[in-house]
Amino acid sequence: RMKLINGALAIALLFSTQVFADQKMTADMVRQVIEATDVAAKQRDTQAIGVHLGSDFFKYIDLPYDEVPLAVEMNRQQYLDHIDQGWGKLEAYQYVREGVVINIAPDGRSAESFSTITETFKVDGEEMISKVREYASFVFENGQPVIVRVEGIVLTGDTTPK
Repeated sequence: RMKLINGALAIALLFSTQVFADQKMTADMVRQVIEATDVAAKQRDTQAIGVHLGSDFFKYIDLPYDEVPLAVEMNRQQYLDHIDQGWGKLEAYQYVREGVVINIAPDGRSAESFSTITETFKVDGEEMISKVREYASFVFENGQPVIVRVEGIVLTGDTTPK
């Protein structure tokens, strides 16, 4: 009886792995992840963002300021802690993503997106605007599309929305 149960589990596991292997990423799947994380960002919901980040998630942000260029790298937990702490300090926050382009890999197992994010926020009575060109990579993890890498370049100069 135990051999039968173990055999059934092995077959079920093999079948589920094969189903995941045959799964193809679509632009609609990527769009749904992007939209879900955008809604979570607008609601300042760190946990809801975390649901869509892969276990090996990595974020790289390039801040190309003239005086002191800076690059920041964060793993999944560091990123979630960072945004959670940051949102707690904001008096006001607006988030807009524009110009989304999605590319699916030829094998259908991964995808990437490109977009521009504008965040307007108020801290200590001062309103600031941040505009970032974002590049994100998506793969399947446990049968679900997740974000595994985000690279952002802070746009400098006049990024005031028109």
